[in-house]
Amino acid sequence: MIPSSLRSAFKLVSSLLCLLGLLLFVQVAKAIPTIYTIGDSTVQTYTTGYYPRAGWGQVLPHFFDSTKVTVVNKGVGGTSSKSYYDSQWTAVKALIKAGDYVTIGFGINDSAADTARHTEPFTTFQDYLTLFVNETKAKGAFPIIVATQPRNAWNATTPPTIYPAYHDYPVASRQLAGELGVPLIDLDQRAIALLQSVGQTYSTNFIYNHYLAGEWPNYPSGASDDVHFQEMGAIELAKLVVAGIRSLSGDANVSKLIPFLKPTYKVTFTSNNPAAGLITRTENFPAGVTVTAYAWPNSGYTFSSWSGSISGTKRNLNFVMGTAARTITATFAGGGGSGPIANGTYSLRNVASGKMLDNLGATTDGATVGQWTDGTSNNQKWVVTRVSGSIYKLSCVTGGKYLDSLGHTTDGSTVGQWAGGSSTNQQWTITLVSGSNYKLTNVPSGKCLDTGGGTANGAIMQLWSSGSSTNQQWQFVAP
Repeated sequence: MIPSSLRSAFKLVSSLLCLLGLLLFVQVAKAIPTIYTIGDSTVQTYTTGYYPRAGWGQVLPHFFDSTKVTVVNKGVGGTSSKSYYDSQWTAVKALIKAGDYVTIGFGINDSAADTARHTEPFTTFQDYLTLFVNETKAKGAFPIIVATQPRNAWNATTPPTIYPAYHDYPVASRQLAGELGVPLIDLDQRAIALLQSVGQTYSTNFIYNHYLAGEWPNYPSGASDDVHFQEMGAIELAKLVVAGIRSLSGDANVSKLIPFLKPTYKVTFTSNNPAAGLITRTENFPAGVTVTAYAWPNSGYTFSSWSGSISGTKRNLNFVMGTAARTITATFAGGGGSGPIANGTYSLRNVASGKMLDNLGATTDGATVGQWTDGTSNNQKWVVTRVSGSIYKLSCVTGGKYLDSLGHTTDGSTVGQWAGGSSTNQQWTITLVSGSNYKLTNVPSGKCLDTGGGTANGAIMQLWSSGSSTNQQWQFVAP
């Protein structure tokens, strides 16, 4: 028979063990998930000695609430799917717990000739991706295949298009994700769309690892690297990854990450003269990320200064994003006798409404032109062509019709579009008002392109006598 004192001691120990078990259970329940990013040098984290070179996995943590999810970048430069599996994966796999996520993105080094890295797209490459997927699932975690982004390589077309330098590896990633029923972030197709929308010059100098001599202390002789990214390019890629996560809202597991994304805040970049050169494009950023304002003057122009939310005379100027919107203006000098706007493709933002000039998807002669919230549609992209002096014609990328007064001459009359011709109804005098704000005055009527005070999507543009209202003021934004 057990003495009563011993029984009491057993009960106490049992109670303590139960309490300890409960505490451990609560601790496990409170454990937040981790996103592990595995990949190559386009994903990896770089030391300060490489700045501003960065991998997208390096900046991805800025987009997530760290109290809800942890992002751990395990990208390793120079690796292929095979060499990463052989040399890195065992250590990473040991860290993975149930409920975690693993993004799996390879392909840029898999065509290497050495046997330690080489794979074939539709056989061994897919075999190694399958190993990552299955072994992630075996840990109770959730794999996400990432089809790797392209190189900065372009076809000599008009306009230039991205050359698929990694050939079948992104294709094989897409195919395998479908076969395995695994969520896919198609960074390849998303990046191609981005690069082609901003163009070759912007992609090269604002996204990829290209620097002029002396611009950055770590690159005194400059750099010309079409594989890796400068920090702003890594941010662009990370934003595409985030967009890919948002697009997977129908996936039971990936959708749980969406509420953990941090809010972003808009930085509007403008210039005193869009003809003078390229500047960092207007975008939204999460708090804490380092943003670089950068200016690329066209021939005949020089960069003078930044003003607004930041100030300085360096072409490349950094700031840490906070929790408020910013507006930053680049000032250029020079240009001689050229027109106020360089020939090119622009989106036109109305100063009063903040909406973009939009052909509303119409392609017929006489269709009215309106305004719409800023987006990526070609309905908002206008090819601006100088006729002479300060007189221009504007044709919409969608449909190819020209902005036209339709012969109207009275205040409040509508503005439309018409097939290109010699009529001065399609000619507009562009005049600088101040800063980066311009007026467009129709040549035959003398009336200005005006929102009529409308602020809603779809509001029709009007002609109105010239005045001081910002309804008549427009900003030319490189799309």
